[in-house]
Amino acid sequence: MAGIAISVPIGPINMVCIKQTIRLGLTGFLVVAMASGIANVVLSGLAATGSVAIVQYLTHYQKALHVFGGVVLIGFGVRELVKGKSEYHFVDSPDLKRLFLQVISIAFSNPMTILGYMSLMIELAGNTAQAGMILSVVAGLTLASVVWRVCLGSLVLRIKGALVLDYIRYLRIVCPLCFFYFGVSSILRVF
Repeated sequence: MAGIAISVPIGPINMVCIKQTIRLGLTGFLVVAMASGIANVVLSGLAATGSVAIVQYLTHYQKALHVFGGVVLIGFGVRELVKGKSEYHFVDSPDLKRLFLQVISIAFSNPMTILGYMSLMIELAGNTAQAGMILSVVAGLTLASVVWRVCLGSLVLRIKGALVLDYIRYLRIVCPLCFFYFGVSSILRVF
């Protein structure tokens, strides 16, 4: 349940998933799903170990994390806003490595995601004595995240043909606004 609760809200990674699935089809969807899956393995692994040192570190630098993550998300919003219309058309040779790194960097700099996993860390701290608990938490969080992204990607792939350029034009506006919203709200949490 925690994996779905962390993954389902439409945040920056889900916006990139929607956009790249429209733009690149199945290939874009698979790259985003793989990158977010790897990020989830790392973050849920840290959460499952209940590392008190990591919790204390993140709690100590929580304000700086909000500001840094907010600035990164706003930066992605600016980048999305200045891209041309060609970004939403089919590309013969997309830069999949760059897309993969973009998703990883969003996952590791998004304070909302990190703090979601941090709250899970606090809950699990000290409860790692049971055999297999770490593996089951990591597998459960990652599986829930991947299943959600598969559902989202499948839905977008199904309706992709029905989308006309007018809707894609609105996506060019909505996607950066979402990044701005998440970035600004992250920075405002400091105050």
